[in-house]
Amino acid sequence: VSLESVKLNQSVKANTGETRMADDSSQIHFNVREDLGGGLAAVGKLDLRFKYDDSGTTGAANVGGQVGAGNTYVGLSSKQWGMVLFGRHDLHYFNHESRLTGKGTLRADATSLISHIQGTPIANTSRTQNVVRWLSPNWGGFTMIAAYSTNPTGNDNDINSGGRKGSGWNLNPNMRGANYQVGYSYWSAKPDVIPTAAVPAGFAFSTTTGLAVATAAVAATAAATNQRGDRLYGSYSWGGFRLGLAWDKSRLWNSKTGVQAARRTAWAIPVEYVTGNHNFLMHYTKARNDTVTAAQDGAKMIALTYGYDLSKRTMVG
Repeated sequence: VSLESVKLNQSVKANTGETRMADDSSQIHFNVREDLGGGLAAVGKLDLRFKYDDSGTTGAANVGGQVGAGNTYVGLSSKQWGMVLFGRHDLHYFNHESRLTGKGTLRADATSLISHIQGTPIANTSRTQNVVRWLSPNWGGFTMIAAYSTNPTGNDNDINSGGRKGSGWNLNPNMRGANYQVGYSYWSAKPDVIPTAAVPAGFAFSTTTGLAVATAAVAATAAATNQRGDRLYGSYSWGGFRLGLAWDKSRLWNSKTGVQAARRTAWAIPVEYVTGNHNFLMHYTKARNDTVTAAQDGAKMIALTYGYDLSKRTMVG
């Protein structure tokens, strides 16, 4: 939880800033493991998200405040074959090498730019639901994540809908050594499309006045926005220093016409230095202009954090 002072320099409202309390993705995890013999185990996780500042309000429910809102699953774990899990999982979006949020604030995270395009979150910029996820064993530092979602953005509504069946895929090979890691993440998402019929213009009775009021025509919908994301990332550590790099290319297109809606590249350079109980972290992140639009709509972000560890579990920043 944090106390923040926020100001919008280009705000047209009378109040250009505010001092506020803010939650920084508070959570508590319950992990379960039952040995089944022969190197096989049943595993489960319940990830509870809650907010210190405004508890169970609508805003809190959007980012947590719900049982199982975080990484929550059940599955099987094998020393030989890896893990197969069913539930909600972080996929793709978090591979940006910056660890600043752990010592600072969630709003300073590099995902603000590198995992969004035209305001649309890539891979939900959060947990993806309806997921079957395989995590390979560690083969000399190499691991592979392969995940499939029956509908990455909502409940499954395929039956009797007349619409398109959605799906989501994530492939994430990773190589990790004693002082480095490098990886690639592929993301593809096609949400369920539930078609709606066209509604002509007409009249309807107002529920407040009882008078007939004109209603506008509503066009039929039978399309959604598909996503594709490619992410390269890596980091190297020496002494108390750690330097990282993440490069991302994301695009959106209309599922019915195939016309591109957005396409942009972004990158982030995180740096950190840890000495004793002192943690210094920063990142520079830049999103280039969307090549589909004519607007100058790129952005850049600089974030700096200092954190002091009071113990292994307690810190201020």
